Amino acid sequence: EDEEQVDSHQYAKSLCDHLLESYEAVGRIHVVLEIDGQLDLQVASPLSLILNELVTNAIQHGFPDPEQGTITINLKLAQGTGELAVRDDGFGLGAGEESSGMGMQIVKTLASQVGGSLEKIDTTETEFRVCFITSLRK
Repeated sequence: EDEEQVDSHQYAKSLCDHLLESYEAVGRIHVVLEIDGQLDLQVASPLSLILNELVTNAIQHGFPDPEQGTITINLKLAQGTGELAVRDDGFGLGAGEESSGMGMQIVKTLASQVGGSLEKIDTTETEFRVCFITSLRK
């Protein structure tokens, strides 16, 4: 297989399975993956760190033990751009609230590395979106 490409769905599933096991959340938090496609390794690396941070925050802050719920991860790829959205239906930030912790600062920095930005979407659920450039090759 192409060493420059990463199967986005397979990688996200593996990462989320590992996080759920690490936080002993298997069975109480369901992860829905709406992901298809391949990503350049240069983009997949920072996106995986972003995904790790956003899912970790959702598990820790959205679903304190023994709360149950769902985390939905959506990755849309278009010609030259992409959008990663992580949404949870747990106890999280309300509309207008911002997360200013070090983790979110890291996510913002990583998003800028892929030519993107982080946005909190104000809905009844907690949702973060990162828009990015899908190829960083020059």
